[in-house]
Formats: sequence, C-alpha cells, structure tokens
Amino acid sequence: MKIRFPTSSNSRFSYCQKPEALHPGMLPIHGAVIWLMGPTASGKTTIGKEIVKKLGRASRAAVQYDGDEFRDQFGKNFGFSDTDRLAVVSSLTHFANKWASKGNNVVISALTANEDTRTHIEKNIQGLVKVYVECSIDECIRRDPKGLYKRAIEGEIKSLIGFNSEYIAPQDVALTVNTEKKTATECADEIVRYLFSGKYINLW
Repeated sequence: MKIRFPTSSNSRFSYCQKPEALHPGMLPIHGAVIWLMGPTASGKTTIGKEIVKKLGRASRAAVQYDGDEFRDQFGKNFGFSDTDRLAVVSSLTHFANKWASKGNNVVISALTANEDTRTHIEKNIQGLVKVYVECSIDECIRRDPKGLYKRAIEGEIKSLIGFNSEYIAPQDVALTVNTEKKTATECADEIVRYLFSGKYINLW
C-alpha cells in the first residue's frame, strides 16, 4: 500500500510519496535533515526542490521547508535582527524534528548566516546533514530573483547579509556544492549520492 502525502498548491513546501508502510508495530526510523545554507540567490531553494524530487523517485519520504517562505507565511512579525534570525531558525528546527522523528527526510533551505543559528541546528537536530551552497556575491547580485540586492544597492535594505555585511562560509559542513560551476540538478545529484553513500537516508 502506498500512502500519498498532500501536495501544497500555494507554497514551496514540497512533498513526495511515502514508501511502503512499515510492518504493524514497527516504529519509523528517524529521517535525515538536509540543511542547505548559503547567501541569498545562491540556489538553495531550487536545489532543495530537486532533492525532494529525486528522493521521491527513489520512494523516500521527504518534505522541504524554505526559510523565506516561512517568514512570508508564519513570521510576519520577525525582523532581521540576530534575535529574529535565530527565532526563525529555531522554528524551522522544530518543524524539521517533528517530520524527521516520524521517519521522513527533511530539506531545509535557509540563509543560516550567523554562528548562533549554526550552533543551534548542530545542537538540536538529530540526523543533521549540513550542505553549503556556495556562490559568489557578484553572481548572486546578477541573479537577484527577488530584487533584494537591487533594494540593498539603492539603500532600501540595510540588513542584507552578503551585501551590507559579509556572509561567512560555514565550517565543518558535510558537503559543499558550487552553483556557479554546476546546475541545480547536478548539485542535487551530488547531494543525493552523498546521502545514500553515507547511509543518511532510510533504506526502509
């Protein structure tokens, strides 16, 4: 029997088909949490979508949460202070743990620029796989799909990390993918191969 997760029609919360139901009485294995971090417009969300698709084709349950969308739908009162940024990451951590504890794999795409946010996920997420989505700020400015860099250049935004302040590359990540050298699909392929080779993904 196959169980189908609902598909959201108005958000980037992406779902894939759940694999065969576990034998009655068995508890689900804890899922992996793949946390994609990198500067704005580096390609985190696009790669996350590709990962969910690829895991779905392999019959691995997966869900994606996007940091910007979380702000849009649930965090309208959050600003961009260090405290607010940590609150957003803490909320994403909560959702990730809820899903992963039921045996689902979770993909998070979020800036995660401050050291306290990185420390928080390391201390509070079981099965964490950190991935740095590397891309030069010049290229991020060129892409600028949401117009945030343009607004920062014009002085409308003064808190864009990567432009108004440096985005410091994370240390001790499981994997680094570069979206200037590879497409989003190629980056997702590399990440999924890593997940299966390291047995981070449930084999059910």
